[in-house]
Amino acid sequence: MFKRLPANPNLENLKNQAKTLLKAHQQSLPEANSRIQEFHPEWSHSSIEQIQNANISLSDAQWVVAREYNHDSWTKLKRYVESRNRLFESRKHLEEMLAKADGTPTTESSWYINSKVEV
Repeated sequence: MFKRLPANPNLENLKNQAKTLLKAHQQSLPEANSRIQEFHPEWSHSSIEQIQNANISLSDAQWVVAREYNHDSWTKLKRYVESRNRLFESRKHLEEMLAKADGTPTTESSWYINSKVEV
């Protein structure tokens, strides 16, 4: 089962999740090894013992976190989060400009609306 990202995902939080997973693996916590087995394609056919004895890197943990959120790689998850955050900021900026306009378009809000940027 995949996890669902929040509406406004935080990349730092996702990085911390990967670091926490790596530490849990290093501490031999069974849940960490099960997550690696379930979501890391290179370890999906390995036993929990084999995974525990493996040298799992931070990039492996990041890959697991990305796949838990239904993304093929950490890079794709990171790009998705960054684009969502840019969209959120653009929308927030538009709402602020429209609120400032108070019904009368300002130069700033007119430029934004006329630029036909889709939000």
